[in-house]
Amino acid sequence: NKKWGEILGAIPVLGAFGIAVGYAVVVGWFLRFLVGFITGSAMAFSDSALYFGEIAGPFGSIIWHFIALFVTAVILILGVSKGIEKVNKFMMPAFYILFVLLLIRVLMLDGTIEGLKYMFVPKWEFLSQPKTWIYALGQAFFSLSLSGSGMLVYGSYLRKDNDVIDGARKTVLFDTIAALTAALVIIPSVFAFGLDPASGPPLLFITLPSVFKLMPFGR
Repeated sequence: NKKWGEILGAIPVLGAFGIAVGYAVVVGWFLRFLVGFITGSAMAFSDSALYFGEIAGPFGSIIWHFIALFVTAVILILGVSKGIEKVNKFMMPAFYILFVLLLIRVLMLDGTIEGLKYMFVPKWEFLSQPKTWIYALGQAFFSLSLSGSGMLVYGSYLRKDNDVIDGARKTVLFDTIAALTAALVIIPSVFAFGLDPASGPPLLFITLPSVFKLMPFGR
């Protein structure tokens, strides 16, 4: 039925829109932190949680969200190959190299061993709890949500000779490597700074600035 097909076809579009709204907020935070470190205001705050609280509060970063949308729009207008692909070829390797450098510094902090135990020592009794599986599915959704949204876009640009199965394998492999690297930076840092590992996404904006402050050339 064509009518029902159109309704079903709108679902992934609305899903991609919802994801984009969420990431627009997060990218705005990143830009605010970038300027904060360039000007030195982020370094001057002894409490990274308080600094993030001001940014993430009501109307705390509206202008930065609009700047994020503007930058994204410029990249998209340039197209897939000249815009998205060209920017990603620089940003993704740079992002990963930065995390590897952070990982080296984090492993030198006191208390990181407890974080590694928290990550890698199995607690088998949790497998019997439904909440564990719900959290795992939630992690998979948020980890791959951006990829899922991207696949909708890139799928329309694929050549007929592209190996979709091989692309799917690489997506899973590199997503897992990136997730483990990020976890190895953030979770041990959480234990080193005495934070709550269950406090969610704000950990990224609280722990990493704290690590930067301890690093040579952190600013």
